[in-house]
Amino acid sequence: PYITEIILDDDMTSIGDFAFLRCSQVEEVHVPESVTTVGSYAFYGCSSLTSIELGKGVTHIGGSTFENCTSLESAVLGCSLDEIQVYMFDGCTSLKTVSFPVSVSDIWYYAFNNCTSLETVYFIGTEEEWTSAYHHIDGHNDALYQAERVYNAYCIVYDENHVFSDEFTVDVVPTATTAGQKSRHCIYCGTEKTDVTVIPPLAAVNRGDADGDGNIDMKDIRLLKKYVSSMVSVNSIVPDNADVNGDGAVDMKDIKALKAWIAG
Repeated sequence: PYITEIILDDDMTSIGDFAFLRCSQVEEVHVPESVTTVGSYAFYGCSSLTSIELGKGVTHIGGSTFENCTSLESAVLGCSLDEIQVYMFDGCTSLKTVSFPVSVSDIWYYAFNNCTSLETVYFIGTEEEWTSAYHHIDGHNDALYQAERVYNAYCIVYDENHVFSDEFTVDVVPTATTAGQKSRHCIYCGTEKTDVTVIPPLAAVNRGDADGDGNIDMKDIRLLKKYVSSMVSVNSIVPDNADVNGDGAVDMKDIKALKAWIAG
């Protein structure tokens, strides 16, 4: 009988070159979290394989690994991958979704050549990180540009419950007359929020008057610089006023916000 399912040992750390080359009847492959490397041509021509999910710790996948896997519809490439090698998905005409992490430094030529069905790229990183890292992608990867991109996709890809930071992030910086907003963000995807809290306008709570003299001026900036540099103690400032951006901490971000406020 033909082999249709492959279950790899839980202690396996690598899949060698050509390991399952042209195993055309294989439909499912169960790859354990322990695997960190996948060799070149490892699944080349596995034309019945419909999906592949590699562990979060995979750091390297060789060239042509999934080339001509014509039934492959989805691929999850972990959270630690170094690069997407040449011809990795070339000829995967059924591939609809792929996910990969911000750790990918290069996407090589022909990696997504002839991926004519690619609809969605789930990127485990921000839009800014995508733009910075992949402003140039080697040739014959038009499918990546044409597909929809979903950023901060960790929780979507791994179907994880959101885990929220203990610290607040300022989403909207308050000004003298307008309120701001802060919340706790998911530590995985960064987009989901909880405990959304309004930060009152600066003038409403005398925020910025770090020295408590009733004025908001350059003396407050100088005092904040000394405090952030540990040149003066907390007893030298009015903590609630010194927390200019309302995030619960007094740091360089407050100095920046105060400078912007004073400058108008």
